[in-house]
Amino acid sequence: MLFDYETKPKTKQQVFAATRRTCQVILQLACQCEVALLPGPEKGIDDWVVALGKKADKAGHLRDERYPGTG
Repeated sequence: MLFDYETKPKTKQQVFAATRRTCQVILQLACQCEVALLPGPEKGIDDWVVALGKKADKAGHLRDERYPGTG
């Protein structure tokens, strides 16, 4: 799962809660749930790639992590 980077605390909390619920359902179905975290502050993956420019194809520093507390 990948969501846009958020700066507002309330929105971060809502995204965290929604991600946790979604991962719990995925895990209940015996599937693996992974969450990728954008390094920020670019809003989405497309904005992040544009901001990196020509370096985007070499950027491998998005971390895929099993979502904390769900597995």
